[in-house]
Amino acid sequence: MGKGLVHSEDYAVYMNEQVLPYLEKRRQNEKLKTLDQISLYTSFFTADECRGTVMLLHGFTENIEKFSEVIYGFLKEGYSVCAYDQRGHGRSYRDPNLKFHYLTHVEKFEDYLTDAELVYDRWMKDTKSPKILFSHSMGGAVAALTLERGMLSFDKAVFNSPMIAPATGNFPAWTGRAICRGAKLMGKSREMIFLSGPYTGEEKFEDSCASGEDRFNWYNEIRKTHPEFQNCSPTYSWLLESLKVCGKILAKGKPEKIAIPVILFQASDDQTVLADPQQTFVDRLPNGKLVRIENARHEIYRSGNEAVDTWWDQVIRFIEE
Repeated sequence: MGKGLVHSEDYAVYMNEQVLPYLEKRRQNEKLKTLDQISLYTSFFTADECRGTVMLLHGFTENIEKFSEVIYGFLKEGYSVCAYDQRGHGRSYRDPNLKFHYLTHVEKFEDYLTDAELVYDRWMKDTKSPKILFSHSMGGAVAALTLERGMLSFDKAVFNSPMIAPATGNFPAWTGRAICRGAKLMGKSREMIFLSGPYTGEEKFEDSCASGEDRFNWYNEIRKTHPEFQNCSPTYSWLLESLKVCGKILAKGKPEKIAIPVILFQASDDQTVLADPQQTFVDRLPNGKLVRIENARHEIYRSGNEAVDTWWDQVIRFIEE
């Protein structure tokens, strides 16, 4: 079992009094300017006895702080961590033309890729190997595309519930794309999609993407008092870009270009991304395997202890094989 996860009976107290101070002592923050002159909030966490480096790509509406336990776990295992708030998230750039702070917007998905390349060049190039790419959900789409295009150099990659294709509920993907294109033509690119809603601070554990209540409650309390962490709804532009991602990732000959070892963790109870495209992606990789984690919703890293331990043990074992 990995030694860096939190198993305290009082999870919130341990996170606040032990984990966060531990991270702060090993953390260096820097804001980077992108090619289009926006600011990205980045952090580098240095392990006490470093034996490798992890680059972390968070998912839709997330940020560095939500992954505090994961970062702590890697540090305890001896791996330094590079992480950043992706554009439109956390403390990174927010489009000033958005009506509400809780909206998540991107003009084109390609921006996420060039941002990842910038962060890699700043923090990862000269760090200790092995270099591991660790991604979740939307971050998994960014990871897949950058690896397929040879933009970033890693020794291994860990995909957690990757957004190879987002779930679209009762609407087929082509309908969603048509609605979003129509909205953009009407000048609604930066407006909230009609099926979404505002951040109210009233999210319930039962409706969340987490299956570990202690982990959900800890971050939910932080989110309530930090407006910069309250992303919850996509714009029409963001949704359109996400619906176009699957075709890019699974395009002819693309997954086959990822030569490094890859492990993809699939959540048994995921309602956010589709399972079949994940399997298709792994099947086409030269050196990939899929592991299904039972009793886990979309956010595997915020599951109950049993599921988290099963997952984390395999993450570390894969990295160290």
